[in-house]
Amino acid sequence: MKQNITRLQESFDKLAADYDEITADFAHFVCEYVTKANLGDFLKRHTFSHILEAGAGTGKWTAFLHSFCRDVTLLDISGESLKIAAQKHKRLPLRIIRGNIEETDFSDNEFDFICAEGGVISYTPGPVRMIKEIHRVLKENGYAWIDFYNSLGWAFEYHGIDFKIETALADERLIRMPDWDYPARTFLPHHLAGLLTEHGFAITGFFANGILLNSFSIKEKEATGFDREQAEKLREIELWLSREAGYYNSSLACRFLVKKTAGN
Repeated sequence: MKQNITRLQESFDKLAADYDEITADFAHFVCEYVTKANLGDFLKRHTFSHILEAGAGTGKWTAFLHSFCRDVTLLDISGESLKIAAQKHKRLPLRIIRGNIEETDFSDNEFDFICAEGGVISYTPGPVRMIKEIHRVLKENGYAWIDFYNSLGWAFEYHGIDFKIETALADERLIRMPDWDYPARTFLPHHLAGLLTEHGFAITGFFANGILLNSFSIKEKEATGFDREQAEKLREIELWLSREAGYYNSSLACRFLVKKTAGN
């Protein structure tokens, strides 16, 4: 398995027309609620003048981000995904750019908040290049929200013992995703934390997601005809667990909230 920008673009271009439907399943219903609650709590306490939605895709988070800041720029490698985002949010005053978050044309210190939600750092072929580029285009004392797939959580997936051991011990590992053909990179949380601090960020928040959900089968996670009342109860449980440090290691994904500190 290998990651590269061409394959990444082709994969998400091919997936674009069906992406919103595919991600309208039980797992996303739960996890997106948790993300909005945790990210929203942070955004309510700050005022930002220019937000970058990195890996914006079909614009699933655009309206949410725009409700906190009127100046939102969308960036994604998939032109087909951005066409859908533009149509979906045609009433919003957005700047929409097709490009690679590892190397952009943005100016130094252009944004004061960057949201990389949806496993962007797990899909990009050069995660360190992405971290450096986010640091470059982020203002001093600006913040970034970075979502990644957790190696320890994915070790609980339905594979043999070799997969579980190798994944749980790997600082980084490429895995085959269950719903499409492009591989994702998982990280051990302490390893990614080290990369972020090494390249000029202070970690100010850490949230898990998909903890109890990780005990469900793939079929259950991908179900679209689910019981909403039960799912809403699970969302509240997941939100509580997402803020409890003792449960982080078994989560499918984690979110770092990081700050670019003065002088870095």
